[in-house]
Amino acid sequence: MTDAAAISMGWLTDFLIEPWDSGVGTRSMLEMLLIAPVVGFLGTWVTLSRLSYFAESFSHSLLPGTVVAGIVGLPILTGAPVAAGVCAAALAYLLARRHRFSIGRDSAIAVVVTTMLAIGVAITLVPSAPPRLQELLFGNILGVTNLDLALTAALSALALLGLWAFHRDLALTVFDRESAASLGTSVKKADAVLLALIAVAVTVAVQGLGNLLIAGLLLAPASAAAYFSRRLHRTFLLATAFAALAGVGGLYVSFYAETAVGSSIVLTALLVFIIARLAAAARKRQPLSFYRPSHTS
Repeated sequence: MTDAAAISMGWLTDFLIEPWDSGVGTRSMLEMLLIAPVVGFLGTWVTLSRLSYFAESFSHSLLPGTVVAGIVGLPILTGAPVAAGVCAAALAYLLARRHRFSIGRDSAIAVVVTTMLAIGVAITLVPSAPPRLQELLFGNILGVTNLDLALTAALSALALLGLWAFHRDLALTVFDRESAASLGTSVKKADAVLLALIAVAVTVAVQGLGNLLIAGLLLAPASAAAYFSRRLHRTFLLATAFAALAGVGGLYVSFYAETAVGSSIVLTALLVFIIARLAAAARKRQPLSFYRPSHTS
């Protein structure tokens, strides 16, 4: 190996390793790798079910829980599930009585989410509220602790277990909703499970990306993966890989460009989607959401 080649190799090694030299960098990377399978698998179901608006809106409703957790000195992941539960219960109440209230699904979502977001903003005005609201809105993945990693791992395992347990119900509901009941699947139960898992996924990602940026990582990798596969399980794996690429790539961008971490991750995910969309257009491919296979595997 020549001296120039050795210097180049040494420079490349330093470039790749330097962001992970500290515990902060290592924990940030681990957090993104723990989040990637959840947003990859669940994001695929969300895009196929056309629940992108719900997922994007639902993430905003976690603000009251994260603020209260910050006030009492707990990890924000402990407050997010409570807010998610309140939001889900309120939404279920409105949807069950939507004919009585003359309100559609999208309107019910908008009412509940806007109310929760307003409550969260109001709580931030109390004197004991966390001083750095920006971290709750846009995340603070560089501040992830070992406890946060443990909570993320537990919630990610719970979400993936739920996706595995209800895979058949979700697949039948998404691809053949009209025949699902005759095949022994409760459409209402499958819808409820998917909404609950969205709540879990949003809770998992809120630590790193905050309330306003979660949807970008949940939807962009899955939407990109749908252009490259006509089989569901491959789309899951591709979406997971794209989410991990966006997470780790965004951390590199943030480290070397000195940009905001959460925004860098989401913009990297968006770049992955744009490249996928351009590649699909060149090959005249439609995404999986427009494909109706004869089986669900």
